[in-house]
Amino acid sequence: MDTDHADYLRVIGAGLPRTGTSSLKAALEQLGFGPCHHMAELFFKPERRILFSRALDGHKVDFYEIMKGYGSTVDAPTQSFYKEIHKAYPKAKIILTVRDSGEK
Repeated sequence: MDTDHADYLRVIGAGLPRTGTSSLKAALEQLGFGPCHHMAELFFKPERRILFSRALDGHKVDFYEIMKGYGSTVDAPTQSFYKEIHKAYPKAKIILTVRDSGEK
């Protein structure tokens, strides 16, 4: 584990919600890649909702600044910006979670 970058985002989850993102969050935090940003963060930090709303509306935002203090991120809304976040944190690894549709 790279301890030189304790404040550096190291893992970006690119999977959609309901693809095991809560389990991935728990695993990442247990493995030392926390704190992990998850959609639930937006319920407790409304100022972050505003930043992501601006990004979703097409405004330029500083993803390095938005993700500062997190070791990883999964789920919405960050999965929509995984490429932009990776540009801000180029050493971060990207994990794509998927699930079967259940249709046959």
